[in-house]
Amino acid sequence: MPEYDMPIEEQIKVLVREFRGLKESVETRFDSIDTKLTTVDNKVTTLDARVTTLDAKVTTLDGKVVTLDTKVMTLDSTAMTLGTKIDKVQILLEDTHAIAKLGLEGLEGLRESTDAKFAAAAKTLGEQTGLLNSVLVHVRNRVERIERPGAKGRRRP
Repeated sequence: MPEYDMPIEEQIKVLVREFRGLKESVETRFDSIDTKLTTVDNKVTTLDARVTTLDAKVTTLDGKVVTLDTKVMTLDSTAMTLGTKIDKVQILLEDTHAIAKLGLEGLEGLRESTDAKFAAAAKTLGEQTGLLNSVLVHVRNRVERIERPGAKGRRRP
């Protein structure tokens, strides 16, 4: 090895040069790493600011979701109340329909009963008119016989 053949002073000088080169290389690398770490730190700071902004937006969104949930609950409650009212109206409508149907059936029964009574009255009236006509004919015949004057001048003893 040629380095061991050199005198110690020369070897120390070579070692010092190598050490300086190594030192400069390490310092350059540390500077490069420091620059990169500064860049990463800046990016982390930017990311942190964005996360903070995102967190604020999520908090705002959460508040809006809570408000929306409250409104949906209110709407659901209103819908249930409305559904109950619609059910009551449906029941009342069915009851009204049943009453109207019963009323129509009553009117139909009354009409049939009235028609039957009118038919019976017309039949009775027809019979009584026929009977009255026959009585009138009979009475007229009797009146005509009584009113006929007898032959004048001749009487039979």
